[in-house]
Amino acid sequence: MRCNECNVDLGEEYTKCPLCGADAVADEPKLKGLKTAEYPKYSKELLSEKPKYKQTFPEKHVFRICFCVCVAFGVAAIFSFKPLWNFGVPALMAASSLFYFISGLKEKGRLLHSALSLLSSAAALVLFTAAAAISGTGLKYMLLALAFSVLLFVVLAIARPERMKEQLKAAFSL
Repeated sequence: MRCNECNVDLGEEYTKCPLCGADAVADEPKLKGLKTAEYPKYSKELLSEKPKYKQTFPEKHVFRICFCVCVAFGVAAIFSFKPLWNFGVPALMAASSLFYFISGLKEKGRLLHSALSLLSSAAALVLFTAAAAISGTGLKYMLLALAFSVLLFVVLAIARPERMKEQLKAAFSL
């Protein structure tokens, strides 16, 4: 038996396709020698029900926004807006790190998604610190923000060691 609507092979016991509800046709199966598994029950209500998709970690956009704004601050600093680079970038990235630290403490589940974003904030601060060292401006505040971010990452690792380990293992295949 076969369903020509879904293009799937069905067991001999089916007269209607359990996936779409169409009549099964007595055609030869396309895949020979395979046992058919039991299909889920067909229900028209399931087709009209909208999927309830919810993003598992919506906070990930905070880092992206902060990073883009910091890059814009860096470009503005080229045109003599030095305070944006000297104070704005470290303050914004430190605030991002603090946000992810608090999210990590409140986050539920097996993995700790905030840890990766906190690590990303620290990595971005390393890049910004290198840029500050090259430009010779704002290095002290970049180093303070970087130290703050690393400290928060370490505290989060101490507070949630198993979940941090699972997240890093999942992300980096450790």
